[in-house]
Amino acid sequence: MQIAGLDLYLNHPMMALGSTEWIPTTLALQDRPAAGCETHVAVRVQAQVALVKVRVFVEDITSVGTTQDGFTTVFDGSLLLADGRLVVGDVIGQSRFTTNLVGQPGRHRVTVAVDDPLGPARAVDITLGQRSRSSHPTASRNCGQSRFQGAVPSYLTRRKPQTAKIQ
Repeated sequence: MQIAGLDLYLNHPMMALGSTEWIPTTLALQDRPAAGCETHVAVRVQAQVALVKVRVFVEDITSVGTTQDGFTTVFDGSLLLADGRLVVGDVIGQSRFTTNLVGQPGRHRVTVAVDDPLGPARAVDITLGQRSRSSHPTASRNCGQSRFQGAVPSYLTRRKPQTAKIQ
């Protein structure tokens, strides 16, 4: 069942989807069309030229082929949605959509399919399965293993508060 249809104008060529938590700074696409970690998926998209069409579905994902209706699956894994809400938008926070129609908080099976896996996508389909009882593998479980710097602007990341030493 489709729960959302969006036309997003994105200023950055990387669209993020996932939890309402901060996007990890180490989540990097490198040369892939999509990359994921425990809480977010990043997708390479067409930025500043045209609207990116995004559809969000909630349905039972039993088996997903690699190509359906002209779309190619670029991510098939699970995301931890701690508060049960899904956020879709650009990584700089200019365009953002949030829905709470995902269901209960927890780990959800997610597939992401794009119209152009070799270049920037102009259309993205996001399918969320029911809340997982067991863990499904993700494309990259640990966001912290990438050496890529600059995937997300530093002002969008959460920093530990600095405490001064009193002597």
